[in-house]
Amino acid sequence: MSSSMGEIIKRLRKERGMTQEQLAQLLNLSAQSISKWENNTSMPDISQIVPLATILKVKTDVLFGMESCNNDEEVERIIRSARSFLKRPLTREGFIRQYDALQKGLERYPNHTRLLMESLEAGIALSYPENFIYDAAHAKERYEECIRQANIVISYSTNTTDVLRAHMILVLLHAANGNAKQARLHAEKFPVRADMNLHLMQAYCAHWKQDYRMEAACYQYGFLYSFHAILNLLVHLFKTYTILERYPEAKEMLEFARRLIDQLLENETTLPPLHYLEGGDLNLLLAKACLRLGDREEALSHLERMTEYDLGHAAAFRGDAIAKSPLLCDVKWGTFFSIPSDRPQRLRAKLTDADLEPLRDHPRFQRLMDRVN
Repeated sequence: MSSSMGEIIKRLRKERGMTQEQLAQLLNLSAQSISKWENNTSMPDISQIVPLATILKVKTDVLFGMESCNNDEEVERIIRSARSFLKRPLTREGFIRQYDALQKGLERYPNHTRLLMESLEAGIALSYPENFIYDAAHAKERYEECIRQANIVISYSTNTTDVLRAHMILVLLHAANGNAKQARLHAEKFPVRADMNLHLMQAYCAHWKQDYRMEAACYQYGFLYSFHAILNLLVHLFKTYTILERYPEAKEMLEFARRLIDQLLENETTLPPLHYLEGGDLNLLLAKACLRLGDREEALSHLERMTEYDLGHAAAFRGDAIAKSPLLCDVKWGTFFSIPSDRPQRLRAKLTDADLEPLRDHPRFQRLMDRVN
């Protein structure tokens, strides 16, 4: 059953965090007029439709209920088109164009969760101060728009993963903008136990169906996701130690992560990119840590390992291969990992990182660049 214009106006107003009085003031009307619209006892004058749509950030067709809010095929096209602006190497301009394209899509489909989540990811990329594409000039307005969009997802989405990701984005942005109280409120929405996840629940279901092979596979996938989460935690701890100028401990965090990966993959013939982490390539981070401690030769060894993987092992990676370790023997690598097709370009960008400047004139580094080029 389609919604009336009054119901649409009321929903859009609330989703934008506006009171009837605030909307009325922007339209130079009385709050009573807005109340009558929302109660379907009167309709906006035709001259008020465009200003109303502009304030609510939608197309006029949305107010008339003529645009479906669940046109999934069209939404996917909008998302693909927006993502096309993200070309390698990634730039701030590309993310801005992606973000703007998604906002245009949200004018047509203001409550579509897929669009909202894509917009949130682009929004935090541009408005989180520690991101390399941080757009300081527009960070505040994007921060405020992220708050609005995340609250819509939290209020209406039935997908727990989307809801938790929206809470996480709000934790990051509120904390970065000095709003500690709001950051804490959203942080408290997360469970304390990290194993309360999809794979554990699926394992319980498989157990009571007596599908024990499936149960084992679910636990293995759960282990792999948890393992990856541990590696990312170690990288975050490394970055915190670096800020504190505790460089030996920072390096130890990465070396420990590297030992964990090597031990897990000890008997594997096809090597997945476990070292590609949220904080960057583990080998590159290790090289930077070594440079902080004045060890150029060890830094170069890590860069050589990075180059060998990106140009050698990655090319031989088989996504359909089954892991050999009993921890993962029912896991197909391809269901968890994918290898980017633009590896040489990414490798070149990593090797031209400004932090590697002290190595530019070293013969070993020049050989690496020659190999990449």
